[in-house]
Amino acid sequence: MIANSGCVASVICLPVLVGLLSPLKRFNRVAFYCLAVAAPILSLLILLRSGIDPNPIVLGKYFVFSLDTYSFAYATLVDICWVLTLIYSAGYVPFHFQEKAETFHRYIAFAVALSLATGLSGNFFSMLLFYFLSIPVIAPLISLRQTPEAQNAMRVYLKATLLPFLLIAVPAILWHFPLFESFDGYTLKSLGISDSHAAILLAALIIGF
Repeated sequence: MIANSGCVASVICLPVLVGLLSPLKRFNRVAFYCLAVAAPILSLLILLRSGIDPNPIVLGKYFVFSLDTYSFAYATLVDICWVLTLIYSAGYVPFHFQEKAETFHRYIAFAVALSLATGLSGNFFSMLLFYFLSIPVIAPLISLRQTPEAQNAMRVYLKATLLPFLLIAVPAILWHFPLFESFDGYTLKSLGISDSHAAILLAALIIGF
């Protein structure tokens, strides 16, 4: 049985490693794709070996993660999508932006790592931090072609993610929720607020994210 703290760290760090190894594609395309595809497969094996854990996983002083049923399913789905993306990109990238292939794979890998970290977060501090960091990583993928349309799409994405997040989600969380407490330690009802207040708060979180 793999320690669940090690499982979470491995699952998040594997795509980071692939991103750091993206320059390898310039020298040996086959070797890079073999390593890149092996990473999510290994991540899936680690998840399956570790299994579901309903208890919060604390890493360091501030970071809390979760491997409950929903987090486990989310991480599994992200890894499967990452494999499919790599397989598809092997044929797509050379015909569309071969000169930017290294950049594409680097940002894809980092985006996967941050998506996994966000989805596995077990407290608001972890979730806010990794979600916020994912925005500037995803933006270059949208504008990768450097066309006016791509640049405009990136600006729309930044406005649609940053503004609701900073103006709605973050204030709602700072107002009502303890940042460092595990998610399984409280619910909206445990905050002692009315149903209408809870509905407004929940809507703010949904719109903000």
